[in-house]
Amino acid sequence: MREPVEARAAATPARGWLRRIGWLVLIWAVSVAVVMAVAAVLRVVMRSVGLTP
Repeated sequence: MREPVEARAAATPARGWLRRIGWLVLIWAVSVAVVMAVAAVLRVVMRSVGLTP
């Protein structure tokens, strides 16, 4: 017979927190990369129209 979901979740609390922290770090890293990419594109566009030296 299988264990209830609550019993399995209580057996590995550290894994659940590590997974949540991992997702948090992954989402943060991707968002930082996207902001950097947008900034690079804006820099190229601004440079091409002569707004920056």
